[in-house]
Amino acid sequence: MILLLSASSFGSKVAKALSDSALEKTELVSSVRGALQQLQKSAFNLVIVDDSLPELNEANLDVLLKRIGCAMPIFVNFSISGIERITREATSALRRARQEQEAALRLAQEELRGQLRSELTAILLSTEQLMEMTPLSTADQGRLRDVLEIATRMSSHLQLPDVRHRAV
Repeated sequence: MILLLSASSFGSKVAKALSDSALEKTELVSSVRGALQQLQKSAFNLVIVDDSLPELNEANLDVLLKRIGCAMPIFVNFSISGIERITREATSALRRARQEQEAALRLAQEELRGQLRSELTAILLSTEQLMEMTPLSTADQGRLRDVLEIATRMSSHLQLPDVRHRAV
């Protein structure tokens, strides 16, 4: 979703053009207060701010930037920019934001995969050591074999190096 902050009469035309070109719902608000309310209600991918907005002083801008979350901010002067330029900037920013989100997701997935690999390796090694060093009842040996089998299957899904174990 796109949040468009503009008091200009031109704002509704820009909102319509953005919805059409970016294929994203665009919310138009005419004040910083309205923008803050919308940011509280919904998550936005992009926040476009009309630089010519009279109430856009340093304090209001700081509050706004703190509340936009992960949305990408764009500042454009509506009084000198045409619809084409604004939609081009918005489309480009949305593309960059999506690329950054995809990259962050890939990094988070790899980090999680690495943590799981580490934990599974520890389970496999600990289970093997326990089976080799400790006299266990038949029931406990069965349980440990089950743990070892589950951890081995999980590690194969995470492409862990094969950790060989001895059957008891």
